[in-house]
Amino acid sequence: MDAASETPIRKKLRWKIALVVAGAVLVCGIGTAIIIWIVAFMVFFSPPPPIDVQTSEIVSPSGNYSVYASVNRSNKQASDYAEVVIHLIDANGNELDAVNSGAGDFQKWALGWMWDTDEVVLCSSDIGTSLWQLKTPPSLEEVDIYHKERDRENAAARRGMELKKEKYH
Repeated sequence: MDAASETPIRKKLRWKIALVVAGAVLVCGIGTAIIIWIVAFMVFFSPPPPIDVQTSEIVSPSGNYSVYASVNRSNKQASDYAEVVIHLIDANGNELDAVNSGAGDFQKWALGWMWDTDEVVLCSSDIGTSLWQLKTPPSLEEVDIYHKERDRENAAARRGMELKKEKYH
């Protein structure tokens, strides 16, 4: 943990721990102080529990739909653990579809829409660029851009790289 990300509560806690250890050295001796220091170190530097991630909704070019991504980080036994799941939402906030993109959250990734169509783009350092189009009734269907449509592949790749630059500048 770097100093910039340290919260004020942790800073205060660090000084309290130092005072307790110093007091233990004076009162109880070095052995007790070492035990207190080890326990305090374990408490202070233990990682926080993992929490699930959900991005904000991104509105489609037509304004009729939104997408957001979620990542399960809390349940390691689930089949979607640490994978990016894309959710399609209508204008009323109803979830229409959810697809597991297969992209891992441990790599860089970005989600968005194509510039002028209601097609969803995911650019991932893990699996590359993927494209989903809307089907009727509204659902997401992945487009095989790598074997059939070279122009769409190039456009989706360009858009995906723009999205990643925006997210990770």
